[in-house]
Amino acid sequence: MRGFWLLILYLSMGSGRAMADATAIELAQSAYLSGQYEHSIELVAACAEFECLVLQAEARLARYSLGRSPNPMPELDQIETLAHQALALRDQATKPRLALVAVIGYRARNRSLFTGLRKGWAGQGRKLIDKILVLAPEDPWSYAISANWHLEILRRTSTRRARFVGASSAQGLADCAKALALAPTDAAITGQCGLALLAARPKELEAPAIHALQLAAIAPAGGDIFACLRQDQAARVLLVHGQKGVKPARRLAVAILLGREGAKRDKAKPATDWPRQCEQSNPLEIAPEPGPDIPG
Repeated sequence: MRGFWLLILYLSMGSGRAMADATAIELAQSAYLSGQYEHSIELVAACAEFECLVLQAEARLARYSLGRSPNPMPELDQIETLAHQALALRDQATKPRLALVAVIGYRARNRSLFTGLRKGWAGQGRKLIDKILVLAPEDPWSYAISANWHLEILRRTSTRRARFVGASSAQGLADCAKALALAPTDAAITGQCGLALLAARPKELEAPAIHALQLAAIAPAGGDIFACLRQDQAARVLLVHGQKGVKPARRLAVAILLGREGAKRDKAKPATDWPRQCEQSNPLEIAPEPGPDIPG
């Protein structure tokens, strides 16, 4: 009889832990969507479930990409660890692989091209992306991250050198076209593609970049502040492009992608004060230009 009650106690404790984890995940997800990344990380820090590991990695990535990480390099190490722990639980998952690709990309940005080639970062990232495309062929982020791989390399080096590692403007454009076809109203997707296309130097990418940014600027309201920020950024880049031309707009796009634009200005501001353009009704009255700017 004593063993029976011990079993009941054990099961109730396990059930209580599962409920606590579920509550923490729900609260952390809400905090993440509202841009409270530090709070989101704290809520799931003690949880070792797959969802907790992925959510913490995503919150840390968002914080890093916006230039708000208190310790940038150690943060990338933590994201990498979390992603590998998540993959140990679900080896066919794509989100941890997306996080690993992002970590490789961010590390490469902080080192020379020679160092990146020596360490094989481009090849490592490409291998992960190719696996993601196999596992999730209908996920727009699969194509957005693939496009970003091509376009980031083109941003940093010449077309000839980019070709050496397999990167091309044509494939970056094609991947963005696929991502936009799958998620034309997702400001995070369209904004990311637009910024990356504009930041890359080939002239033929300018018109598709503007089209993608226009889609981001008019996207319907959503509950994710990161998408709202991308929408606000897209609208500001379009404004600069219209008033001053492509070069200043490209500089702004690059600053945004590197997490430098507005970082000092916004560092002391709480997340709730971040721009929420997507809550408004197309305030800049931006409409996408007619015609297939991005070939599908």
